[in-house]
Amino acid sequence: MIDFRPIQTPYTQKVDWVFFSSSRSIQFYFAQNEPNQEVRYACVGPVSAAALRKYADTVDFVGEGGDTSLIGKHFNQVATGKVLFPQSNLSHQNIQKCITNAEVIDYPVYETLHKPERVSDHDIYIFSSPSNVNSFLTLNAIPKEAKVIAIGETTGNYLKNIIQNPIFISEQPTEKHIIQKIKDITDGIIQ
Repeated sequence: MIDFRPIQTPYTQKVDWVFFSSSRSIQFYFAQNEPNQEVRYACVGPVSAAALRKYADTVDFVGEGGDTSLIGKHFNQVATGKVLFPQSNLSHQNIQKCITNAEVIDYPVYETLHKPERVSDHDIYIFSSPSNVNSFLTLNAIPKEAKVIAIGETTGNYLKNIIQNPIFISEQPTEKHIIQKIKDITDGIIQ
């Protein structure tokens, strides 16, 4: 339902930190920027940390849980100097909104493109981002009785504002967490 296209603009200014909010931002950033041993690297969680370790020997900050505001507040306690945020052109910038102890530099490295398509009705829907929700809802509706899984608080909060269905938030974007959420729903553990 969504696709991605690089924004080709290598970043050449000196920064103290580079904070990644997704594995995708890591991929697009390092496609046009070399790893830098003088920079401290940070990321939103363990999945992005694993992707980041392919490029950087050390990850100096790894967020915990799915609440980006809380992750931003924790990062604010260690952030200093200039912090570069490689991101989508449609980023909600939740981490950046929490940074008061450092200079924030937003750096779009990829464009999110909507590619809506019709989908038959299902019992459970899974959404990975507000962009994914918007693209889906362009041509589809979520049946009243369907359950919805949101990956992360940002997506969950976005969905709460536009649909009435029960929303269950997967705190981590891993297959294990999402499968457990589906199992909990289908087993009636959560309703």
